[in-house]
Amino acid sequence: MKHRIIWHFPFPTLLLLVLIAASCKKVIVTPEPPREATNQVVTVYDTVIVTDTIHVQDTTYYTDTVTYTDTLHIIDTIRHIDTIRYVDTIRTTVTDTVRIVDTIKVYDTIRVTIPTTPNVVPPDGEGVLVGNGSGNLTITASTLSGSSSKTIRIREGTYSTITIQNIAGTADAPITITNAGPIAIQQVMETRDIDHVIISGNGSGNNDYGFTFSNLSYRAIRMYGKMNGVTIRNMSFRNIGDYCIAGEANNGRNLSYDGTAATRTERFKILNCLFDNTGSIVFGGQLSRSGDTGFFKDVEIAYNTFQNSEAGNLVIFSNVQDYNIHHNIVEYVNQRNNAHNGIFLMHGNGHFHDNKLTNYQGNAIRAWVFSRGSSAATIEIYNNICYNSRKYSAFEIQEFSNQLVQGKTTFVNAKVYNNTAGKMNTSRDWQGQLLDLYNNSGTLAYYNNLGFELYSSDSYKPVTDMINNMGSTKIVEKANNQYYASQSDAINNATSFVSKHSNIGASLDL
Repeated sequence: MKHRIIWHFPFPTLLLLVLIAASCKKVIVTPEPPREATNQVVTVYDTVIVTDTIHVQDTTYYTDTVTYTDTLHIIDTIRHIDTIRYVDTIRTTVTDTVRIVDTIKVYDTIRVTIPTTPNVVPPDGEGVLVGNGSGNLTITASTLSGSSSKTIRIREGTYSTITIQNIAGTADAPITITNAGPIAIQQVMETRDIDHVIISGNGSGNNDYGFTFSNLSYRAIRMYGKMNGVTIRNMSFRNIGDYCIAGEANNGRNLSYDGTAATRTERFKILNCLFDNTGSIVFGGQLSRSGDTGFFKDVEIAYNTFQNSEAGNLVIFSNVQDYNIHHNIVEYVNQRNNAHNGIFLMHGNGHFHDNKLTNYQGNAIRAWVFSRGSSAATIEIYNNICYNSRKYSAFEIQEFSNQLVQGKTTFVNAKVYNNTAGKMNTSRDWQGQLLDLYNNSGTLAYYNNLGFELYSSDSYKPVTDMINNMGSTKIVEKANNQYYASQSDAINNATSFVSKHSNIGASLDL
């Protein structure tokens, strides 16, 4: 029987052995095979096995225990990027919420196809842009809805029709409808019940005529209903077969005047337009003992050019008070038309001045005169140039008894002064003097007029004062009127028409 002897070491001795083993880098004593020599040697290796019992490296394993990286893990704990997320938060507000580009979408928003109402897009200072460049365009009061602007701009293009209706500005703040580029109209422009509206073709660049009408068999502009404070300007009209601009029955013969402003048309203007081979401009009803319709007040026709037309009477207002016709050029008109025409045929009273007419036929103005009310108004014809007319004298003044209505109208007084007229009635089949004067119950003041190469059809009455007097009008002033048989004695040339005589004749730069 074998006996196992167990060695008992004191604790200090045992600790020393442990430290020695640790410093030996895990040196494990490999047990030798048991010796059979004696029974006094015990297999100490199984009992002590220092490496397994102490295993200092596992016990103190500082790396795992402390693990500063995992425990503090500064990046994960603070996580400034994840917590604040500045990028994600702001992106949502600015890009997705505001969406400035998508919200404004200028061209898509205002693209208008008639009869839809155009929307407001440009800044108020630039006006409201309408139209898509073609088709039929309608402009109404709702076009300016939501905008403080008083300007409507029509996009450049060629439109079949343009209709402007139910728009009202004020005398101090009219609505302006203008072009944002050249505008061609193939069929017609119509207006319906508009007040204090300016329709102007001077909205872009150096184009004098931003609206153009060409080769139309019917009317270029038709105007319906009320039209107070309306201006048409900076347009060109070419080859218009019918009336060029015309009022319709509901502001003409079907609109009866009852003495109030609501039943008349006021402050209508046509300015800075070109009329080339067109029909007439026609407005108004009539005034007679049987009625008073289509009454216009304060009409202005100015700075226009009329040329190459055979329309006869180019501008007709058949019931008008206080017209102002000035700074118009008329040339090569009525070359084949032999009717008794008036380039301007005006029924009422007003002023005709600073106009230049050359190479034409007809009186420059046929003034068929009457005054509204009980006090006589004054018609004035002054500072005009009339040259080389095939027929008739430069001007006509005539009164018709049926337009003198008791309690409503009366006669006018007339003033004709500082005009130049030459080569009147070259056809020599009628009087060709400075003034054809018919019966007028009022008076005439006539002075400082200049004439040359005029014609009298009465060989017994040669040209003297240049009046073809066919009535009994009282002439209250007649002075400093000069007539010359030769042009060279009267003016410098037939281009500028500058008078050779101080304060006699017209002084006009057109």
